[in-house]
Amino acid sequence: MNYGRVGRLWSVLLALVAVPVGAAPALQITGRVADGAGAGLAGVEVTFSEGIAPATTAANGSYAAAVHTGALNKPITVTPRKAGYAFQPTSRQVIVSTSDATANFTGTAFKSPVTVSLSVEAHNLAPATALPGQDVPLLKLLCKANGGAVKVTGLKAKEGGSIAFDKTALKVVGATGSLTGTPVVNGSDRSWSITFPTAQVIQAGSTAVFYLIEAVGPGTAGSTAKLYVSQLAADKLVTGQVPASSGTTSIVSPPALTVAAHSLAPATANPGQANVPMLKIGCTAVGGAINVRGLELQDTGTVPGSKLALNVIAGSGAVAANTTYNGTSKVWNITFHAAVTVAAGATSFFYVQESVGSGTAGTTLQLALKQVAVTAPAVVSGSFPQTSAVTSIVDTSKPTLTVTAHDLAPATANEGQADVPMLKLVGAATNGAVSVTGLVVQEQGSVPADKVFLKVNATPPVSGAPTFSASTRTWTFNFANPLSVPAGGNAVIYLLESFGQGTAGKTAKLTVKQVKVASPAVVAGSVPASSSATSLVTPPVPALLVDAHNLAPATAPAGSKTPMLKLVCTAQHGPVKVSGLVLQDLGSIAASRIGIEVQGPNGVLTGSPAFNLSTKTWTITFPQPLTVAVGSTVYLYCSELIGAQTAGSTVKLAVNGVKVSAPAVIGSTLPQTSTVTTVQ
Repeated sequence: MNYGRVGRLWSVLLALVAVPVGAAPALQITGRVADGAGAGLAGVEVTFSEGIAPATTAANGSYAAAVHTGALNKPITVTPRKAGYAFQPTSRQVIVSTSDATANFTGTAFKSPVTVSLSVEAHNLAPATALPGQDVPLLKLLCKANGGAVKVTGLKAKEGGSIAFDKTALKVVGATGSLTGTPVVNGSDRSWSITFPTAQVIQAGSTAVFYLIEAVGPGTAGSTAKLYVSQLAADKLVTGQVPASSGTTSIVSPPALTVAAHSLAPATANPGQANVPMLKIGCTAVGGAINVRGLELQDTGTVPGSKLALNVIAGSGAVAANTTYNGTSKVWNITFHAAVTVAAGATSFFYVQESVGSGTAGTTLQLALKQVAVTAPAVVSGSFPQTSAVTSIVDTSKPTLTVTAHDLAPATANEGQADVPMLKLVGAATNGAVSVTGLVVQEQGSVPADKVFLKVNATPPVSGAPTFSASTRTWTFNFANPLSVPAGGNAVIYLLESFGQGTAGKTAKLTVKQVKVASPAVVAGSVPASSSATSLVTPPVPALLVDAHNLAPATAPAGSKTPMLKLVCTAQHGPVKVSGLVLQDLGSIAASRIGIEVQGPNGVLTGSPAFNLSTKTWTITFPQPLTVAVGSTVYLYCSELIGAQTAGSTVKLAVNGVKVSAPAVIGSTLPQTSTVTTVQ
């Protein structure tokens, strides 16, 4: 017997017996994921079928996954995944039986598609008027290429004015000159379809400018021109203000004089005063020089015509003229000895003055411009008649109180509020002291008469209870202690209203009908005078004023968090608790590809928004309400979380509601929206 051989056999058997059952090392699937250059890709998730736990690649791209006994001898599918990468192959199948298996992959990064588009912005160039036969610039188009070069091959434009279509033509001018080619005219819809002889190439990020000009034919005076761009022809997507239109241009007969009158009338004038300034007349010539031959004027005041004279001054001084007066109509026809020429595009001014005769105290002046006479074929435009303010003629032999009124009425007042300031009367005495004995004041608002009371404060103080007429809603004040205004001095009177309960929704407006003075003094100035209307509202409750500021970028990458809106929330009249928002996405992105996040001063406030798929609306209730202290401002930032595979879509966020705790109210106009953001 060979004992040596037997001994070696026993040793092997003993070694096998010494290894515990189940202690054999687990079999594995291993491999490596690399890019096209062979460098390892980290962070790739590798998944397996047959219930094998997934693995993630290390910095060098390697991975390993243990195979449980139930998966031995079965086909196992291995699949790599990482956002932004495509893999070759997309998956592999391996079988693990008695040894480890290997599955390697190559990953390639890919980019989201970029949309090449042309954004168009239209600017109105239309003048207010144009002449027949004139080339009229109407629209300037700014075309900017985004994401790549764009070829502009033409456009479609439509005439929207009243001009005869056979009396007009269109041309387009670009940086290189005329681009129109031969437009195809459609008489039924008054449009031109224009194909450029050579396509205009706009490089990415560059802007091209196109001018649209109408050539107006003869015989078009009285018509109007208005141009619409209904379509821009390009080889890429066109966005922006298309269709876009110019303003309306009136076609006038050449040349034209545009007239505007400005009142120079003082509040008062003295009997016998010469050259009282009444009107400043601005005459602008359009389409050529115009010769102004004269004026037609009428005095609509109460001063006798026999006590008046007129004087006209042009830029070079007094204008010599023949003046004829019609006593029945109180009209002067003034014909200049030498015409005053107004150059094309220039403005000339004429000043009209009245000289007041003696014995006219207590009467008034008011001058109306009835017509400006020009040499044919020029025409005159403007709103006639144009009038000066009323000037009162005062008697300088008597003490005079000149009264001016200043409006103090606030835009709103609370029901139940006392002493709301309405009018400040300033009286200046001349030629002697004046004693103010009272006022007649009328309430012209809609507040009920039994809910309002009037008070007069003056310097020095006055006293006396007013008597009230319900039929005319008039108070008559007779001061118990008349207000004395010394010669050369001033007195100030304040009119205050107090309102009862139940007046919310009504208005208050105060008119001074009369300032009463003791004889022989007289009153001149702006009487009657009124305050502006004051609306009566319910006393204020805490309110949150909300203002939205757009944060949306022009574009956002798929898979990003994009800031869309900044809400500025300011509390008034007391603290306000903001408990949530209602937001809506108005873009074209798929609802399943988008989320929402709201951040406040202390971090994320979103909570768990409830989403309505049909309206694409989130109702967000904050986990903890956000308190806005009275007089302070809190900012809320609304961001959209954009999912992958959304390139070519758009996002636009609207604030449909800001939720606050009662009794606070929202003091803004909602919804408020961001601009459109294109997802790349």
